[in-house]
Amino acid sequence: MTKTERTQQIIDYYRGLPDEFGMLKGLICATHAMTHADAGAFRGLIATAQIAARMDELLRAQNEECLRILAESADVLKAAP
Repeated sequence: MTKTERTQQIIDYYRGLPDEFGMLKGLICATHAMTHADAGAFRGLIATAQIAARMDELLRAQNEECLRILAESADVLKAAP
């Protein structure tokens, strides 16, 4: 299995779970507590940029949802007597 395939499998495993972002963040941050050699070995197993790209997707979707809610709230306030 390639690094990209392995990473995609991990992303798909967490996809849609309520704590998806936190779990992916944990993978990105896991190397902070490792030795340099261990961190290098870990990064050899997963593509952290691929995980970060999924995290970006999640944040964009969340931002779009917030903007939608704000727009709906503005419409409700305009319609209020």
